Amino acid sequence: AGASLALLVPWLRRRQRKAAILQEASAAVAAEVANCLWDFIIVGGGTAGCLLANRLTSAAEGGSGRRVLVLEAGEADFMDRRIQIPAGVLDLFRSKYDWDFRTCPADGEDPKRIASGRGVYLCRGRVLGGSSSLNVMLYTRGDAKDYDTWEVDFGCRGWSAEEVLPYFRRTQDDRLGLAGSDPKHHGRGGEWSVD
Repeated sequence: AGASLALLVPWLRRRQRKAAILQEASAAVAAEVANCLWDFIIVGGGTAGCLLANRLTSAAEGGSGRRVLVLEAGEADFMDRRIQIPAGVLDLFRSKYDWDFRTCPADGEDPKRIASGRGVYLCRGRVLGGSSSLNVMLYTRGDAKDYDTWEVDFGCRGWSAEEVLPYFRRTQDDRLGLAGSDPKHHGRGGEWSVD
């Protein structure tokens, strides 16, 4: 028990220092942020928001010198060990890191016909890293039929599965070897590690 405590104390101290830095900076930084001019403001520090901020400020993308503000409602994902460990996921559901959304029937729908009158729980991340911080490190890009439906049925030109696929490949950093065996659907060198 003594050895465990000896290891735990430094970890707790580091965590407290990080929390203090974030708390001390928040009031001062908020005042400064409110008076700054930004080239881009991104609402949401999830995977897509962070990737977009990275691209907008990357010198390789011509973003050197751009001022980008990322607004995130939750705190940093390093503040809680459970976010870093897949086994901690169950403790994160319906916590301060989760928006705790539930579905509800659309106007005109009979609530008793939809999920037997119950709302369906949707875990959505309220933390830097967004839902990716709460999803047991799973990677999915969605169903191709959904993208095709958006384009065909809803008129979202450029959103077909075939047209968005290059963007998924570009963001992916495949570490499983899928890019070698299936280069049409997988990529290397992007910001999202897939392993």
